[in-house]
Amino acid sequence: MKITRLVILVLTVVAFTVGCQTVLNQTNDLANAVIANEMVTTGQVAETIKRIELNETELLTVNHAINNYSLFVSRWRESIADLDSTAPIFSEFLADYSSLVNQYKAVESIVKKHFNVYSERDQVILQDYQRRALKMNDSVENLIAAGNRRQALLDAISFGRIMIGLVQAL
Repeated sequence: MKITRLVILVLTVVAFTVGCQTVLNQTNDLANAVIANEMVTTGQVAETIKRIELNETELLTVNHAINNYSLFVSRWRESIADLDSTAPIFSEFLADYSSLVNQYKAVESIVKKHFNVYSERDQVILQDYQRRALKMNDSVENLIAAGNRRQALLDAISFGRIMIGLVQAL
């Protein structure tokens, strides 16, 4: 019986510790994502990228990426902080986000290809956009990890319950 109480106490302490840290991280990560989001949704990113002459395929790639980003934000902005890996829709979020990252990489390769053609001022702006995009990606990855940590915690609690059942059966 003492082992049962000890297991429950340990799992409860872990749950509160992980839960509090996840909330703090999510707040910072959401703030980072909001700042980066504004730079894209205001059109500043696309405008800067298009200041040089791009071929038709490159323009299509940039426009498609911006449009896809807007769709992603409109679909997920209300629920991103609440997503966790236990929700069935989590896999849809991961697929959408993976697609978004791939499109970012396509635009990034276009910018890198023509980087020396941009003015010094635009190079600085584009480097700032890149830093913010990477920070935004880190923030989203942290949110994804928080969801996965929550799933791991739930798995640990389930395992603990199974172990308590086994101990009580003995």
